[in-house]
Amino acid sequence: MSRAGVNPQILPRPAIHAARSLCAPRVAPLELVSDLVLSRLSNLCASQWVLLGVIVSGAGATAVAAEPEEPEDEQAAGGVWEGRQRREAADRQRRDEDQALAPPPVVADIHFEIVDDGRFPTVQWIKRVTDGRGDDAVRTAMSQQETTGFSSAPLLRLFSEHPPLDIERLDEDALAVELWYAHNGYFDAKVLGWEVETVRPARPLHWMPRHWTVDWLRRPEAVRLTGYVEEGPAVTLRDITISGLEEQGRPLQIKVERSAEDLKGDRFTLSAPYDLAALIETLLQEQSYARAEAEVKVEVYPELGVADVTIAATPGPFCRFGEVTLTGNVAVDPALIEEHIKVEEGKAWSPQDLKDTQTALFNLGTFAVVQTLPDLSVPSNTIPVEVRVTESRFRRARLGGGFSFESNSAELRARTTFSHTNLGGRLMRLEAEAEGGVKGFTQNGQASAFTLVNATRGVFDDGNEAIDSVTAATSSRFEGGPVASVSTSLVVPYFLGQPALTFTPKASVVLDRDVGQVKRSLQVSPALTWRATRYLSFTPSLHAERWNTELEFIDEDNPQLSEKDLDYTLMYWRLQATTDHRDHPIYTRRGYYAQAAVSDAGRSVLPGLTFTKVEMDLRKYTSVMRPTRATLATRLAASVAVPWGNDPNLSFVPYNELYFLGGPDTVRGWAADYMSSRACFTRSGDDIDGDGVPDGPLGDTDCYTVSPDEPSLQVYPKGSQAVLFGTVEYRISGPFSIDYAAFLDVGSFIPDLTAPDLNPLKHIYPSVGVGMRYRSPIGPLRVDVGYRLVKPTGQFASDRRWAVHLAFQEAF
Repeated sequence: MSRAGVNPQILPRPAIHAARSLCAPRVAPLELVSDLVLSRLSNLCASQWVLLGVIVSGAGATAVAAEPEEPEDEQAAGGVWEGRQRREAADRQRRDEDQALAPPPVVADIHFEIVDDGRFPTVQWIKRVTDGRGDDAVRTAMSQQETTGFSSAPLLRLFSEHPPLDIERLDEDALAVELWYAHNGYFDAKVLGWEVETVRPARPLHWMPRHWTVDWLRRPEAVRLTGYVEEGPAVTLRDITISGLEEQGRPLQIKVERSAEDLKGDRFTLSAPYDLAALIETLLQEQSYARAEAEVKVEVYPELGVADVTIAATPGPFCRFGEVTLTGNVAVDPALIEEHIKVEEGKAWSPQDLKDTQTALFNLGTFAVVQTLPDLSVPSNTIPVEVRVTESRFRRARLGGGFSFESNSAELRARTTFSHTNLGGRLMRLEAEAEGGVKGFTQNGQASAFTLVNATRGVFDDGNEAIDSVTAATSSRFEGGPVASVSTSLVVPYFLGQPALTFTPKASVVLDRDVGQVKRSLQVSPALTWRATRYLSFTPSLHAERWNTELEFIDEDNPQLSEKDLDYTLMYWRLQATTDHRDHPIYTRRGYYAQAAVSDAGRSVLPGLTFTKVEMDLRKYTSVMRPTRATLATRLAASVAVPWGNDPNLSFVPYNELYFLGGPDTVRGWAADYMSSRACFTRSGDDIDGDGVPDGPLGDTDCYTVSPDEPSLQVYPKGSQAVLFGTVEYRISGPFSIDYAAFLDVGSFIPDLTAPDLNPLKHIYPSVGVGMRYRSPIGPLRVDVGYRLVKPTGQFASDRRWAVHLAFQEAF
């Protein structure tokens, strides 16, 4: 971006014009548009002056010393000279015509360089003086825009923006840049001038008829625009005086004083005092002062390099909610909507009630737009509120699909969904989903599209090989095959006439696969949610499941799973408690969230397997304003599954109820569900199919002793009875709806709580990484890259040390 050691000099206009005329190429580029001449340009011109002087001196000396020779054939020489002139004239005419037909030049790049006048430290990159905001931030103040990357492609120019260079606009842009600097604490900043350099000349298309003047077919000239800025000293924020809060209570004053102290001594930015004023207005409105205002006054002393800010707060009168009106509903019974409106006439004014009303109505899924509009123009202390809704289409059908590739698995799925958000005219929400596809696995290698092809082809092979039980155990149905699921759910708000109750029955049929396993299940789970308060809810539920699992291997650590075909019934109660104090459920900046759940299977009224599960999830979000607008998010989660009972055939935790870490939501340095204990197996030397390759039954082996390069090695995640993981993530809000994050994930697991050599500290694995989020209309689109800090060894020796994750939501 910057050329180190550049110190432009200001020279008179005649010198500038002389330098321009000397250094101009044959196809003249755009001229400089200021009185600024770069030292690079000056040095280049000086060398050309010297070279030109030597050439001219040598040519003059030769002309004086030598006498001209008469050509042998003057007529022939004259013909050659005239032909050369005609060709040069034709070339000049063609270039002039091409230049006339070419579209106006475009700006390929706009950047800035800092000029040192000797009074201040030299700073060559603007990024060093604007707290991380570089050229992109300064360019937002300019009306002259850059082109996109497709401006040089003839056909792609149709789909790209290519605003032309407007030299007359640069004077206005210089003032806008100086104003931007003033808003960021540099009140003496001056834009000394602009430099326009040709980086790519206009190129005519010779295959195109010359009379065609279609701009998008011709490549325009591209230039680089460089602005030179003399910044001057930065102004710091010396003092902040706040008045009008004397009668509002000490807790509010402490919050404001802490925020003000954080700003003192920093470089002055115009946004900082106005953000503080907005915070004061918000705190006053939360105390029912709906008409609260905070006026900002800024006094700058450039000669002292300081600025003082005065904020005068006017709380106004104490306010209450007035009449609440509902508008916009057509097909939905207004009585059902009013049950979800948190604003009550006569209640003390609360902006949180307005937000809760908007959230509650929008979560019904029936309305496309929900607005809560208080009428502050009414001169009374009682403020009327209009709740305006826009009904969406109640019936929707969607069709989609996707694919995924993990370290040793690949999956391709298609999905169709149907939803009805106002079933029976009672705001009940029905959702049905059908999904199908193919899933494949590979060992000692990265999964690819060929993994899916082999899995699909193996589906047809199983029908012929299933006659032989041994062959069936090694057939491709364990290496991959079809997966499918059908599920339906119904959300019944206002259950039994109670607005705080929501009934949610669910049912599903699933055919799924894991490494070395084929799983079939029928699940039914009705749940009832009771919202006790605005922030606290309880959800008791009953889960009834019927499972059939085929295993390719025998796990000697779990004798209950020694059968190839395992059928069992699983029934358990689950009680979940949730408290949610987040300011936003998706784009969270502050607050906290906590969830705890207890599940119990196998009591007298619930036959089947016997075990108990306890789960906990704690999250905290802290808003950080310096040096950038960011959020510090932390999470701590733990889960334990403990078998109990006297029947050894029922006292165990099945694979589908064990815990697996890794993936986009837990420890991101690992592939999904691959951070857990593992079982390792090698095939016997028997050649069953006669192709010369050993493919006999799998035999149990030690993951720590077998080489990861063993071609017959098969590694399967087994799951763990206890896991603990924590995350610290720093999220930075950026421009253009793009956010960035850096994170540290630490996870640990315990395979078996009853093991005699139990060591809770044996398996601790941290990972670090970075990510990017795009704030799309349907939620954040997230890409994270995680890297393990501990080199994989032992049972993990064949793993990659990094993982990439893509998701449509935040990690937490």
